[in-house]
Amino acid sequence: MKLVLLLLTIVPCFVIAQTVTTANDGFVITGNIKGLPEKSIVYMAGASEADTIAKAIATGGSFTLKGKLNDADGRTLVFPELQRKMFLFINNGDRMNITSSGTDFNDVTVTGSASHADFEEFIFEIRPLEDFVEYYRTQ
Repeated sequence: MKLVLLLLTIVPCFVIAQTVTTANDGFVITGNIKGLPEKSIVYMAGASEADTIAKAIATGGSFTLKGKLNDADGRTLVFPELQRKMFLFINNGDRMNITSSGTDFNDVTVTGSASHADFEEFIFEIRPLEDFVEYYRTQ
């Protein structure tokens, strides 16, 4: 009986320890952008574009960024050679995958982050409100 009680108290501690370790591992972003120039730089900017959180060099249109954040927040993914930027909502523990069939980013898809999915849903919900306000501004 004591052994069962001991196991019931120790096992949850191991489970919690594994969860905490995963969240502290940082993030990983893999991307495949068709037409991304060879050896072009891709970086994630912090509060300003001068503050680099993670940086990678593209090979064959693919790149991988790894880093660690202090908290979940919106960050900018910058593609200097394409003169393009992309806003991502990201947190430690996220394993994001970004794909696009061209450098215009018309069909870009972002998967692997629950926080970014929530952000995209929020933007989808408020976009009609923005259009409504713009309509009445031009009247």
